Amino acid sequence: MAGMDYWETVLKQALERRKRGVSARNDCSSRSHAVLTIHCLNVGSKVHLVDLAGAERVHDERAKLETCNINRSLSALTKIIRKLANAKVNVHVPYRESTLTHLLRDSFAGLTAIITSLFLYPFFSPSLSLQPSPWPTPT
Repeated sequence: MAGMDYWETVLKQALERRKRGVSARNDCSSRSHAVLTIHCLNVGSKVHLVDLAGAERVHDERAKLETCNINRSLSALTKIIRKLANAKVNVHVPYRESTLTHLLRDSFAGLTAIITSLFLYPFFSPSLSLQPSPWPTPT
């Protein structure tokens, strides 16, 4: 298993590649989803850590296109979850409707465990260190 320095470097590189923008509510708004996949070779499994971008009301044209793409992938994800929740035998599940659902396809099939967490505040500090967030924990 790699040390903490390795994982901090991986996280920083991933966050540097992530699209961000300024919105009315947030100075550093995510304008893309982030998927980090960790392959556990010894046990033949993998873990997906997924941070979904939020959809916000925007006014400029470039931001509208980004929001439209975010909404499209979130809608595709919702559609898949609903199809699987109401699954009948041999139902078609449209995993290829978005890159996000295509990447996560194996997480929805077979013997998998899905853990969902909701964070209302950024977990990492703006300096991207692996220190606890300075913001209060929501109650």
